[in-house]
Amino acid sequence: MRKQALKRTNIGVSDSVVAYMVKIDWTTAPVVKVDIRKEFKLTLHRVSVLRHEYHILDEMHATVKPGQTLYFAKSDGLDGYYYMTSEDGCTCKAGRFKMPCHHIEMIIDHIDPTVYADVA
Repeated sequence: MRKQALKRTNIGVSDSVVAYMVKIDWTTAPVVKVDIRKEFKLTLHRVSVLRHEYHILDEMHATVKPGQTLYFAKSDGLDGYYYMTSEDGCTCKAGRFKMPCHHIEMIIDHIDPTVYADVA
């Protein structure tokens, strides 16, 4: 009986290198705060981040409800793109897995600059 070699299949990008980003082209600020006044669909981009190379994989939409406050932290490697961030987490690849993330520090520093003032 002859053995058959396994076929290689492309199973896609590992979830551990995927981040979710938002394109914001009306500012270059490091942190953007947006108070939501009416419901709308936010376009998120699923981005592969591997060895400081960014590749946009696809886009998706999330419904944002009124009364929410959203914070966005600027990407270091992809111009015009921001990570959606809060004090609880971030959509960068580290933040998605509850690992330390400097984007959260940027947001907290934006909200209260005295929090990280003594750390330097």
